[in-house]
Amino acid sequence: MKTKFMGVLALIASIIATTSCQKDNADDTWRQIPVDQITVESGKAVITVNDVPETGGTVQFIAENEDDAILTLTGIVPGYSEIQVGVSLQKKSDDTFAFNGTTILSTPPSIAATLRSTEENPCYAVNVEGTITLEGVINVDVTTQVQGSSAFLIGTWNLTRQCKVDLTLTPVNGPVHITWKAAGAAGTAVSTILPTVNMLACQLVAETLDQVIFDGSGNIMAKYYEDLDLGDDPMATIKALVGEIKPDLKGNVTFKAHHNDWTISPKANLAFWYASDNSLFVVPDVSAIANAENPTDSKADMQGIDDSSIKEIIKTLRKYGVDVDAVNAELTKILSRGVELKYSLDGGNLKVYVDKDLCDPMVTALIPALSVLDTLFGQLSQSNDPEDQKTVAKIKLIMDILGLEKPSDLGTLWKATTEFEFALNLNNQTN
Repeated sequence: MKTKFMGVLALIASIIATTSCQKDNADDTWRQIPVDQITVESGKAVITVNDVPETGGTVQFIAENEDDAILTLTGIVPGYSEIQVGVSLQKKSDDTFAFNGTTILSTPPSIAATLRSTEENPCYAVNVEGTITLEGVINVDVTTQVQGSSAFLIGTWNLTRQCKVDLTLTPVNGPVHITWKAAGAAGTAVSTILPTVNMLACQLVAETLDQVIFDGSGNIMAKYYEDLDLGDDPMATIKALVGEIKPDLKGNVTFKAHHNDWTISPKANLAFWYASDNSLFVVPDVSAIANAENPTDSKADMQGIDDSSIKEIIKTLRKYGVDVDAVNAELTKILSRGVELKYSLDGGNLKVYVDKDLCDPMVTALIPALSVLDTLFGQLSQSNDPEDQKTVAKIKLIMDILGLEKPSDLGTLWKATTEFEFALNLNNQTN
């Protein structure tokens, strides 16, 4: 009995000794992974977002154990100031660890890049994959992906080019469709010019836009024409193009572009999109757009928007009668949510539009300043600079289409407006 008892003790001692030895030999290299923030500018953080290299921002990697870590991205993902992603950790060599993970963001991106949470209602997924070394060198590939109710808009949407015309020869749901009703004499004037306005606008858009792409990454892109030259008399040029449009045997008219030289805007994280209820929001990344214009500047030099300085500038408009409080209220909405448009989807047809309710707060607030534009436009018209004259021609084209003699006439017309809608019509049918 004593021998058996001693044998059991020896076995227990052996097990304890073996366990202790295994603990002593456990690999805790993960504890040596630096926890300091790593900046892109230092060269130790190489980050891409949707395959686009980042020029600014910081990352922090905190290993919790040999299998899990938290990756914090600050100033990296457009529209979000900071995002935390739980990642799986795997040792690849003596000094290098690989990681990957995903987090779901419940709130959409914003121009001001306010802090966002990760809750139940999905809007965007952020996927990360990369490596980190014990020397603090990190490589991260970040991809974004539209989630939830926005996902059904993902795809390539073609400009609707064929439509019918009504009895007033107004294109019905063509490339664009303008609905405008006003009270009194303004209403009579609008109804008189509206068929022509719609026809000219349809042809102008048909020449300059071919597709809108709502990418699954959240990028919004377009297939467009960037070298439109309407000559010295833009209105005459467009009227000549419109004059070529004739109904076919089925009563349809087709708005064709007179060129094939289309440009597709890059998938460069310049503007993101998301849908909520019946609204479509476009969120430009101001720093990325500025960086595209000035590639020698770092993103860090342009990171963030100082809305207080913008509001100071807006205050100066008060002397022109502008309702500064109303403008600031609308600006706050834009910075926090993006530029709001409305949309409706009918089968394979998508209408993206703005209406009077959407436009009225900002337009009404700015109407008093239109008299200043009269003066500025007069000065611009007297300029000998060819570029200024091109700008004048574009402004005159818009005023001619709307039947305006001077910019301030728009204020009178808007105050009389009872119904307004400007719609862009798209479809996802293959041509």
